[in-house]
Amino acid sequence: MNAPKKCPTEPLSAAEASVSNDILPNAHVLVVGGTKGIGASIVHRCQQRGAKVLVVGRHVLNESASPTVHSLSLDMGESDAVQRIRDSVSQTLGGLDVLVYCASPFIRNRIPMLTDEQWDQMMTINVTRMFQLVRELIPMLKESSYPRIVVISSITGPVTGLPAMSHYGAAKSAVEGFVRSAALEFAESGYAITINTVRPGLIGTAELHRSYGDERIESMNALIPRGRLGTPDEVASAVCYLASPAASFISGTSLTVDGAQTLVENPFAP
Repeated sequence: MNAPKKCPTEPLSAAEASVSNDILPNAHVLVVGGTKGIGASIVHRCQQRGAKVLVVGRHVLNESASPTVHSLSLDMGESDAVQRIRDSVSQTLGGLDVLVYCASPFIRNRIPMLTDEQWDQMMTINVTRMFQLVRELIPMLKESSYPRIVVISSITGPVTGLPAMSHYGAAKSAVEGFVRSAALEFAESGYAITINTVRPGLIGTAELHRSYGDERIESMNALIPRGRLGTPDEVASAVCYLASPAASFISGTSLTVDGAQTLVENPFAP
C-alpha cells in the first residue's frame, strides 16, 4: 500500500489563530437545513459575523431582514435538489468557503411500523444528498483559502440508541463513517478542505418540545449532568469553530455537544 500523500497546507501563525476561531467576516457560507432549529442558529451567528450566507430549506426566509442572507426554498428529497443548490451557490455567493449540512427529517416510528418510505427518506436526506452535495461542491471549495465542511450528526446512532429512532440512528452513523473516509481522501489528494461533524445531544429546539412535551423534557433535564438541555446557539458555536481558519488541523472527527450526557454510566448510581 502506498503511503498517503501529505496535505500541503500551511499552519496558521499564533497571531492568526488567536483572531480567527470563528466564521470570518465576508466568508461565503452555505447552510443546508438552515431555516429552523440548530440550522437557524448557525445562520444567525454567521450573519452576526458578517458572512454572506445562502440558506437552503423548505421554509422561505425574509431576505429583506439582512442584505447578506439569501434563501433557496426546496425539499432535499427532490431529485434535482443538489443541482439547484450548486447553481444557486454560483449565482448568489460566487464562491464557497464553508458548507454546513444539517438537513434531516425528524420522524419517530418503531421498527414494526417503520415503512420503507420513511427509512428511505431518512437515508436520502441525511446521507445521500449530503454525499452528493459534498461531491458537487468540491471544485468550488478547492478555490477557497480555508475550505470547511461541517455536518450535523447526533449522539443517537454513533454513541447511543433511542427507541423509535432506529432509522435516524442508522443514518447518523453512516454520516460519520462517510466523514472519516472523506477526511482521509481530501488530505491524500492535497486538498485544504477539512470535514467534521458536530454531534448534538438533547437540544431544546421547538421540534423537540413539540415531540416530547414539557413533562418529558423535565425528565430529560434530570438525565443530563449539566442539568438542562443544550441550546441551538451552543451547537452553532461548535459548528462555527470547526468552520473557522483556526480549525485547520481538525478533520475527520466529531465534536460532541451534550452537556456530558453520554459520559454517564448509571444515572441512578449514588
